[in-house]
Amino acid sequence: MRAAARARAPARSSAPARAVARRRPAPIRRRRVARVDATATRSSADDRDALDAFARATPRATRAFELLRESRRAIDAEAMTAMCYVGAIRRRRATRGETACVAKICERWSARVGGRLGRVRASLEAEDGSAAARAVAREVGKCEAEATALARRFAHEAIEATEAFETREAADDATTSEARGDGDGDGDGDGVNGIPEKWRMACGNVNGYLEYAGATLTFEEWARVREAFDAVVTEVDGDDASARYVRDDGNWNAMKAMMDDSVVRPRRLSQVENNARYANAKAELDEAKKAWKEANEIYKDARRRIKQARHEVHKTRKAVRIEYR
Repeated sequence: MRAAARARAPARSSAPARAVARRRPAPIRRRRVARVDATATRSSADDRDALDAFARATPRATRAFELLRESRRAIDAEAMTAMCYVGAIRRRRATRGETACVAKICERWSARVGGRLGRVRASLEAEDGSAAARAVAREVGKCEAEATALARRFAHEAIEATEAFETREAADDATTSEARGDGDGDGDGDGVNGIPEKWRMACGNVNGYLEYAGATLTFEEWARVREAFDAVVTEVDGDDASARYVRDDGNWNAMKAMMDDSVVRPRRLSQVENNARYANAKAELDEAKKAWKEANEIYKDARRRIKQARHEVHKTRKAVRIEYR
C-alpha cells in the first residue's frame, strides 16, 4: 500500500509549474503646475499686509501708541492703529463686534505673545558682555516683530470679513441702503467744524475702542493720542491738513470730543449726575446684599434638611441596621 501510494504521488520539482508574468511599472505622469500670475500674488499679499504697511508708514504714531500702552495697560497700540486705519483708509465706522474682535486679536498676539518675547529680549540684552546673549536677543527681536506683523495681519482679516458681511447685507437690501444714502463715499467732504468725514470716522472708532477697553485718558495720554493723529494725518493727507485739523487747538478739541464726550460735558452737571448714579448704585448694592443674605440662609437651611433626610434614610436601611446592631 505504501509503495503504491508512493508510485501514485506526483514527483516534486524544484522549478515552479508556471512562470508568473511580471507587470511593467506604469510610467510616472508629470503633474502640470498651473502658472500663477506674480502680479496677482503680489497684490493679494500687499492687500493682506495693508494694515502692517500702514503702521510701518507711520512709525511716530506707532511709537506714541506704544507709550500710551505703557502708561495704560488696558489699551493696545495695534488696536488703536487698526481703528485709525479703518476710519482713515477704509473710510467707514467700525462695528462693535468688529472692535471687540480686533481688540481680542491684538491682545493675544501683540500684548501676550509679543509682550513675552519683548521681556525675553530685554532680559537677554541685560546680560553685560555676552555676545551669545546679544545674538539670541536679536533673534528674539525678529520673532517679536513677526508676532506684531501677525497680529496686524489677523486684525486686517477680521476687518475684511466685516466689510464682506456688510457688503452682502447691503446687496440683500439695496433699496434701503439707497434710501438712507449709504455707500462707499470717499469721505473727503467737510463734516462738522470743517473736519473731513474720514477723520470723524477714525475718531468714532477710537471712541468705540476706548469704551470697549473702559479707559479714561489723562492729559498726558491725550497728548500722545494727539501726536499719533498728527503723524497719521500727515501721512494720509499731508502736513498742511495735519496743521489745520490736529495742531489747531479748536479743531483738535472737536476731534477729542468725538473720541470722548466727557471732555466737553459741563463739569458741574457731570458731578451731579455722577453723585446721583453713585447713590442709585449704592442703594441697588444694599438691596442686592440683602437678597443675597436671604438666599444664602435659604440655601443653608435646604442643605441642612437634605443632609438630615439622607442620614435618616441611611439609618433605616437593612444593611446598616444589621451591620451596626
